[in-house]
Amino acid sequence: MKDVQISIIMATRNREAILWQTVEKAIAAIEGKNAEIIIVNDGDQKLVPGEAIANKIQFLNNPFRGVSFARNFGAANAKGNILFFIDDDMWINSEAIDWIAHFMQEEKNNKAVYNLNWQYPDELNTALNKTKIGRFLFIAAYHRMWGRMKQNGTEPQQGFYECNSIASCSLLMHKNLFNTIGGYRQEFIFQGEDIELSNRLRSLNIPIYAVFDVLLYHNHQDRMEIHGFLKRVEQGYQSEFKARAAGFLPKIDEEFTGSKKTAFEIIRITEPLWIFTYKVLPNLSLLNKLNARMVGLLSGLQKFKQWKNNR
Repeated sequence: MKDVQISIIMATRNREAILWQTVEKAIAAIEGKNAEIIIVNDGDQKLVPGEAIANKIQFLNNPFRGVSFARNFGAANAKGNILFFIDDDMWINSEAIDWIAHFMQEEKNNKAVYNLNWQYPDELNTALNKTKIGRFLFIAAYHRMWGRMKQNGTEPQQGFYECNSIASCSLLMHKNLFNTIGGYRQEFIFQGEDIELSNRLRSLNIPIYAVFDVLLYHNHQDRMEIHGFLKRVEQGYQSEFKARAAGFLPKIDEEFTGSKKTAFEIIRITEPLWIFTYKVLPNLSLLNKLNARMVGLLSGLQKFKQWKNNR
């Protein structure tokens, strides 16, 4: 890479078991390449990298200031002119780094933002398929970027797909563009920052593309059981609705009205019973549809509770 240096920025909060495996794969991916890895610790747990990797990463502390602040902090300390934001459970590879280096050398490609394609690793899919929550993720297509994008039609096998929103788990852009748009809005602590940033990009007519020429692996190991899954859903909506209440995103009062509001209020009061019922539901494939409905209902309940608490 003659003129391109890539800064890989990874914010993390209290996920040490997952983090170091991700870091090891990132180090292997950039070996011999003009790239750096920046880890921004946003948790309350002290992280101590092993001796084998300590001199191969830049390590910054950002205790509980939130994911948006952490990413901005990482970008401010980046030496590269290409910023590649990934989650602490996103496995990257050398093919993706080579693709970024080649593609971003062209100045015309530096005026848009890109999400690199991902899916769950095969070993995680195998483990998830044995669980009720895992089969829900497959039905909802949450195990692939295309499914998370909620697009109709067949997933592209290669090339670019223009879309309306970004996802910071695998987000690529030029540093000049990041600085021009002002980075992430730091009031967003855990979730909602991607919605706000997407709105800003569209208002500035900056294209957003999903890239299917490379493939990463998203290692969502902490989605294996219902409590861990619902906790992250709850935390996400809590951050998002606090931002909506503060005026950083439009409110969505019309979503919970009339009979829907009444139904969710009843479910809220009886939530322990619903979770108990889900847990005792037999782990059988023939109950997949019922299982998916219950997980969807409990996920919707987390959204309703945060809407109710932050009106």
